[in-house]
Amino acid sequence: MPMNLTGLLIPLFFAVGVLLVLAKLIVSGADEDRRAIETESEKLEFTPNRRSYWGVYLFLACLVYGLMRIL
Repeated sequence: MPMNLTGLLIPLFFAVGVLLVLAKLIVSGADEDRRAIETESEKLEFTPNRRSYWGVYLFLACLVYGLMRIL
């Protein structure tokens, strides 16, 4: 009986694709419409980039889910 490689490769490629998209979201450029606050010491502090936060959380969630499926 031959192995069904399609059943193995399609979910694997999908998972790798999702992780690549999330990784690109994490390292993507910052939003240009973020606000900056000038502190008393004349330094600019920008608000955090929300896309990076969501990308990191989703990336970690996918990795944890994958590990749980293996174990």
